[in-house]
Amino acid sequence: MTQHTYYTAEELSRVLSVSVPTLARWRVKGTGPKYIKRGGRVLYRDDELQAWEERNTRVATRDAN
Repeated sequence: MTQHTYYTAEELSRVLSVSVPTLARWRVKGTGPKYIKRGGRVLYRDDELQAWEERNTRVATRDAN
C-alpha cells in the first residue's frame, strides 16, 4: 500500500496561500482538491493535491476550465 502525506485544512491553507474559509467554500462548490473526512477532520491527500494542481494549471489567462 502506498504511503501518502495528508494535510489538514490549516496546513493546506498555508501551502496554497489561501484561507481556511476559502478551502471550505471550495469543498461546498466542488472546485478544490479532493478530500476525505477521518474522525470528523477534513484531510487532503498529497496525490489528490498534485492532481488538482495539474488540472488547474494554465498557460494563458484566457484558458478556460
